[in-house]
Amino acid sequence: MTLTSVERRILWSTVEDFVGLWEVVHLIAGGCPDVADEDRGRVARTTVESLLTRGWIQIWRRDGAWGQSEPLSSDAAIAALVDAAHWSAPGDGAPNFLAASTRAGQALFVAAAE
Repeated sequence: MTLTSVERRILWSTVEDFVGLWEVVHLIAGGCPDVADEDRGRVARTTVESLLTRGWIQIWRRDGAWGQSEPLSSDAAIAALVDAAHWSAPGDGAPNFLAASTRAGQALFVAAAE
């Protein structure tokens, strides 16, 4: 399976740790020069949604910066991705929406790296 540079960058980051949705846009800015500045938000959202629907990442909700985290259902995850507020850094005490790779996503990333 061939991954795009954006997919590779997002999967790499989610294999290492949880990644806030707002951080995905910065990942693209820092490592995908082929994506225009004005397109980064749209590309981030559509790529994360694509990875989610293919079962390679999961979206989590965490209460505040250090609170308890819980995985979201597919419907709740899609709703979180559509909300523009979740693509900006959350304020103090606000819920964080995070991406993390699934086992399938981790396996795909490792296979793609070989």
